[in-house]
Amino acid sequence: MAFKIKTEPEAHLDIQEGIDWYNKQQSGLGRKFHSEVKAYFKNGRRERLPRNVLSVHFPC
Repeated sequence: MAFKIKTEPEAHLDIQEGIDWYNKQQSGLGRKFHSEVKAYFKNGRRERLPRNVLSVHFPC
């Protein structure tokens, strides 16, 4: 059974803030962070986790 992961608009803003923060620490690091976030969701989808299990917590 295939399913689609939906995120709230606030999550997109949080991810963008994370990208910006990592880029300020080191050029290109935000791209790596974004790749890791995408891989997290892709792996969650592959493992067929229930919708309510997926949550992402980013360090501040």
